[in-house]
Amino acid sequence: QVAGEVGKALTAIVGDAARVSELINGIARASAEQAQGVDQVNTAVAQMDKVTQANASAAEESAAAAEELAAQAQAVKGIVNELLAMVGGRAAQEKASAAELTTRRPASGPVAAKPSASRSGAGAARGRPASKAAAADQEFLDLDESESKAF
Repeated sequence: QVAGEVGKALTAIVGDAARVSELINGIARASAEQAQGVDQVNTAVAQMDKVTQANASAAEESAAAAEELAAQAQAVKGIVNELLAMVGGRAAQEKASAAELTTRRPASGPVAAKPSASRSGAGAARGRPASKAAAADQEFLDLDESESKAF
């Protein structure tokens, strides 16, 4: 009778050992799957790091290019302002010379007054340029002001 009970106990132990073996195999499979998932996550993180570094590099290059373009725009703006000053200065000199020639009288008669700035500025005071050159200058100045707001 004791031998029968020992046999039953040994059979139960063998059955329990088989179940433990199955559980250990299941844990091993799950661990392998988790390890594979962790490897995939690590690969994805490495790829995202590369993309992030590439984006940061591209952003730095874009910022440098934007700075260079801003500097070039300022240089062009300076050149345009110099050209406007030259054109405006020359136009004003030519206008003054022409006005002087037309208003001079012979030496024996009284000398006519030269056109004053208030006369040429009267139209500008009312919002109208005094000449075509002044109108062109005003157009460039308006453009210049709108561009400066953009920067």
